Amino acid sequence: MTKKYNELDIICYHVGGCGDYSHLNIIGSKYPERTVYVAFEARDSEDDDQVKQEYLDKGIRTILIKKCVYDTDGMVKFNVNVQPASSSIFNASPSAMTEHMPDQTTLPMWGSHATPERVVELEMSSIDKLIIENDLPLPDILSVDAQGAEFMILKGASNTLSQGVMSVITEVEFHQIYEGQPLFSHQFDLLYKDGFRLVDILAMQYWHPLARVGHGMLTVGEALFMRFDEQYLQQLSVYGLIKFAAIALAFKRLSISVYVMNIAFEKFGSLVESIINKNYDFQELLGLRDYVMANMGKYGKDAFFFENDAKICKIYGKADNLTNKSLP
Repeated sequence: MTKKYNELDIICYHVGGCGDYSHLNIIGSKYPERTVYVAFEARDSEDDDQVKQEYLDKGIRTILIKKCVYDTDGMVKFNVNVQPASSSIFNASPSAMTEHMPDQTTLPMWGSHATPERVVELEMSSIDKLIIENDLPLPDILSVDAQGAEFMILKGASNTLSQGVMSVITEVEFHQIYEGQPLFSHQFDLLYKDGFRLVDILAMQYWHPLARVGHGMLTVGEALFMRFDEQYLQQLSVYGLIKFAAIALAFKRLSISVYVMNIAFEKFGSLVESIINKNYDFQELLGLRDYVMANMGKYGKDAFFFENDAKICKIYGKADNLTNKSLP
């Protein structure tokens, strides 16, 4: 199976999420012909097959592996909850049972949302093992939305992470919403030691101890990490650097994209442009780099040049630079 893929294909793994591939859709929407999804789902549902077919219809190559992913092999009890998206190997945490969540209508309270309807036993396996068993291509991006089990899943992907994963998108909690679950700090420490930088917290959820009135407490988010380590970047092939820059661009991390493209040109010269010109999906990388580098002189005179530049803002939106803001 691994021989079927091009060196510029962006291989995206997603674990959990009940058929929702979450922020990976940013990659698939921007580079559909260059994207490969490998989805791991613990449940055995026809809905997952339907989601797979929907992505295939969009031209995104999609592989579905119906396995419960963890850090080891064996059997595990899995709670299938009233709201399927909250189903987990963990029970809801008593400290969060009465808290109210954003964007929920009929069941705003976590305890109601995460009430088990039934408990099933599932066979679990690690990503490292599943790659070998299914002859899967190694991922460039690893996305995990596993309701409290993210840290263990990342532990079970240690070999995979060390072999070149460029980006990790993982659900994180800053307070236990599942009893006994690891928190954001556990995932951060695991990834940071391997050279991953925290880029952003996406889809932040602010939970409330009572009714949803005013601002709540930051409780859940999707952490975006990128392996922004100079030694790692210098070891990437020309194809790896182009893919890294393309991933950064898709997430509108423009400075990262240009920085990595500069490394690519320093190492491989005109070969970079030759490869990209044969792959239309990635030609935006050249235009962005050329524009930014041509205007570095203006940036040197005005630190807000790119943040306010009409061309950049029209294409990518105005940067939300928190350093320009102050609390009232």
